[in-house]
Amino acid sequence: MNLHELWVDARYAIRSWRSNPGFTAVALLVLGLAIGANTVAFTFFNEFVLKPLPIPGAEHHVHLRARYVEKTGERFNTMRWTKREFEVLRTRLTQFTRFYTFVNDTIAVTDPQPRNLQARFVSTEYHKELGTPLLMGIPGVVLSHETWQTLFAGDPAILGKPLRTGDREYTITGVAPQGYTGIDPAAPNVWLPLEPTDTRTVMIGAFGPAEADLQPLVTSLNGLGERRIEQVSAQPRSHHIPMTGETALVFLPVEFGFLLLIVVACANLANLLLARGFARKREISIRLALGASRGRVVRQLVTESVVLGLAAAVLGFGLTMLATPAVHEFLFGVVSRAGIMVPAPRVNWLVFSFSAATGIGVGVLFGLAPALQVTRNASPGRARGALVVIQVAASTLLLVLASMLIADSQWYGTMPSGFDYSNLYQLTVKQGGTVQLDGRFGTVARAERIPLQGELRQKPAVIGDRAIGLNVTRVDEAYIPTVGIRLVQGRNLQKGDAGVAVVSARTARTLWPGANAIGQSFRLMDDREFGVVGVVEDVVSGFFFQGLDATHAYVPSFGEAQHLVRSPLQTGATIQELQRQCAQQDKVCEVRPIADWAWMQRQMFTIAGGIALGLGVLAILLTCIGLNGLVAYSVVQRTKEIGIRMALGATSANVVRLLVSQTGLRVLMGIAIGTPLAIFPLLYLRELASMVPVDHTPAYVLTPLFLLSVAMFAAGMPARRATRIEPSSALRHE
Repeated sequence: MNLHELWVDARYAIRSWRSNPGFTAVALLVLGLAIGANTVAFTFFNEFVLKPLPIPGAEHHVHLRARYVEKTGERFNTMRWTKREFEVLRTRLTQFTRFYTFVNDTIAVTDPQPRNLQARFVSTEYHKELGTPLLMGIPGVVLSHETWQTLFAGDPAILGKPLRTGDREYTITGVAPQGYTGIDPAAPNVWLPLEPTDTRTVMIGAFGPAEADLQPLVTSLNGLGERRIEQVSAQPRSHHIPMTGETALVFLPVEFGFLLLIVVACANLANLLLARGFARKREISIRLALGASRGRVVRQLVTESVVLGLAAAVLGFGLTMLATPAVHEFLFGVVSRAGIMVPAPRVNWLVFSFSAATGIGVGVLFGLAPALQVTRNASPGRARGALVVIQVAASTLLLVLASMLIADSQWYGTMPSGFDYSNLYQLTVKQGGTVQLDGRFGTVARAERIPLQGELRQKPAVIGDRAIGLNVTRVDEAYIPTVGIRLVQGRNLQKGDAGVAVVSARTARTLWPGANAIGQSFRLMDDREFGVVGVVEDVVSGFFFQGLDATHAYVPSFGEAQHLVRSPLQTGATIQELQRQCAQQDKVCEVRPIADWAWMQRQMFTIAGGIALGLGVLAILLTCIGLNGLVAYSVVQRTKEIGIRMALGATSANVVRLLVSQTGLRVLMGIAIGTPLAIFPLLYLRELASMVPVDHTPAYVLTPLFLLSVAMFAAGMPARRATRIEPSSALRHE
């Protein structure tokens, strides 16, 4: 086939689609919605997984990681290194010639307006090795474009102006261009110099082979006597999110949902093309009789479906341009509330190429089978029936899964935390130490960790001769009443307590079943013995998806701790007052409501439920459009038959039953196939979140019934319109 023949086929295809605008509109809408949804998903996947980092030599970029062992025997992975460890690595790692270090932190800015900023403290090599582009100025104190616009109103004379925190003043030297985030999906608000005297642990970036053998370094690192390291490795960081097996598993449910959506749309398209092809049986027979080969006719029909696919791709790309900003806000509005700005992905030529390739692929794959079918002297009944069954089965599977995900997200979103986090604030003293707060605040407590800020770390413990893992938090005597955890039995911790503990109710039931927990004891692996003096209600201390704490013991604090403040004031007034009191004591403090941590965690489940709801609505919409169009097209083709039946005395109910009975049977078959298939993805989801006690029976029962009702309503609408046709007009129909 030469280009001239292809052009002739394409022009004929365009005329063919234009001659039947109603059918074309239905087919374009079905396919355009599915391609648009998949293109939106690809836009975000490309931005964060496929697109290389905007740095020179991104394919050789790595972060150094260590696995170390604590005295208790626990093993942890970390990418944070001490300065002495960094010097050993820089000296001994001959495979890597380019290094930089950085550490993320939050700074409390007092000028031009009080607010917390996400800061990245970087070594002098950072900007050079990563090739940081600048909109203006030079490396040093570099503002992100978003911070420049919001905090300084896009002041063109920003260079040289001060950025004041509680303990020092920086001079702004540069502004990053819009959309630049560096090595992370979200840009910090500001890049600051990492001072040589800074004692914080740092993260190390380097350029070199990820497969390099770094084990010989372990001996040298352990010789420093700072910690016992078992393994050193280089983690590739050529992309924002490395494409690993773990990444694929996380994205698998989303990928599966969008794949089902495209299957629904393509089955719809194939069925519509099949119906249209058999309606053109006379035209095709004449072309074959005049000498056209079967292959030539098939090629023409496939060209028509490809033209339709490309038109749907353009529609889908347009929908992507409209939907991407709204989807970005829905996905990342939660982190922007915390001051972390993730730039929206760009809808560019690569995204359009994906949309066009999807349209062409769908046109070929799902246009070829109908073309082969209609050029054979065979009945379309079986093929059309099979396509309806496939379409409804995929829709059923997607809707059942969406119903389960929505139910799970609702449970997570409303799950009680077990304590009152309203008017509760985290206060972090940036230089360490403590602050003295006046009586405006109800209670002030100290603890080694703040609730709802990540997974609890189990500590090895012993009860009698039995070794267990026990979640332990070191707190002061004000922690339990300040957080608002209700005492169930015994007493709270008191000032001066040592060697005592308060445990959660679930811990008491698990460790001492059938016995009174008061008076029992356990020993941590550091040889500290604790006697239980109280039992409190169960709470969520880590992540909501983990549910109530499996075990939790509160023991008297020692060492470094963070502040928790319970305030009767409004949020804004509390933050300003706390920062004022910190400044009076020459301290720089970060203040954040615990409600923000809870909101961010719950919002993640809202996002998951929203994505599931969107896919479910699209699946219903595509199924209804497809069935409605299929029955409507059948009505047009059978108008004369309908007229004869009505002239012979058939009632409206008889006609409706005739037109939708076969469709209804195939819908039932699809539901019967799709519903039990949902058990397999359900088991996978249960592995990801095993704490959900939601009964999904309604999803398996009500969702298929709902789909059946909606599908039959959609199929019945054109059938009911057919009963209003005058028999005399129907008999003259050709």
